[in-house]
Amino acid sequence: MCEKEDVKVVSVSYSGPETLSRRSAATYCKSQGALMVNSAGNDDRDLTQYGQADNDDLIVVGATTSSDFKSSFSAYGTYVDVWAPGISVYSTTRGGGYTYVSGTSFSCPLTAGVIALIWSANPELTPDQVEAILKEGTDGSFGTNPSPYGRINSLKSLQLLGPVTSSPTKSPVRPTPSPTKAP
Repeated sequence: MCEKEDVKVVSVSYSGPETLSRRSAATYCKSQGALMVNSAGNDDRDLTQYGQADNDDLIVVGATTSSDFKSSFSAYGTYVDVWAPGISVYSTTRGGGYTYVSGTSFSCPLTAGVIALIWSANPELTPDQVEAILKEGTDGSFGTNPSPYGRINSLKSLQLLGPVTSSPTKSPVRPTPSPTKAP
């Protein structure tokens, strides 16, 4: 998927961020100009034994509460790169409804969305630059969180880019029906 020209971020919301195959896939994505984001897992497990957040190409995301504390279920440790809301996230359901859901599987796509937002503001950034902006834009580390980065913050991340100038979107043009001649 990463080799496709229009793919800039891959969101992986299932466990296994510590596997060598997942880290290799993230390195491949980065070599193709994209970033891979992976949920940390919902087993309240310390992932520190797998390394430091900045020592690989995979962005691992833990879940926070609405009060910016680690959720009771989220995996944690120095291997977790950033944190994102993961409790009572309002989401869609089958059949067109909405419900509240919890898990790092919901923290992961929120982080991928911030990455996409950063790249949309400056498509010329490299994957390493986008990752650095994402991490620098977090709201500091919290509680017993041993990782050096905190909860994602889209506004702070975009502000790190400086003034962003974009071309205004053109208004849609509606075709004007051509007059018909009477017979």
